[in-house]
Amino acid sequence: MAKLFDALEEQIVNGQSAVLLSIYKSTGSAPRGAGAHMLVTEAGRVFGTVGGGAVEYESELFAHRLLKEKKSVCEHYRLAPNDVRDLGMVCGGDVDISFIYVDADEKQWQEMAEGCRAMRICLAADRSERDP
Repeated sequence: MAKLFDALEEQIVNGQSAVLLSIYKSTGSAPRGAGAHMLVTEAGRVFGTVGGGAVEYESELFAHRLLKEKKSVCEHYRLAPNDVRDLGMVCGGDVDISFIYVDADEKQWQEMAEGCRAMRICLAADRSERDP
């Protein structure tokens, strides 16, 4: 999780808005379960995975659309072949993914990035005091 926050902080500090994808529910034989994260910017995926294959491809395309629309939403993906609204994957599971738009210009996200940076500095100082 620390690496996810590092990647998110880096985007915010560099003025790059992003979409944070998180699987919050999965059923059946999904490639990744609840708690999997991915961070997408205009440049593409910069961190993590939500399962690879078609679900990741479709999710990344959708995240790019949300970046342009500056919106956050939740989406349901069926990963079963030959279903009406499926992705054609043979996994046979379902995943629900939240797409959180992170606006690098919003004060709340800038404060979060500053807090992450301060925490990392404190942790590093604490480690160096314990391990001279």
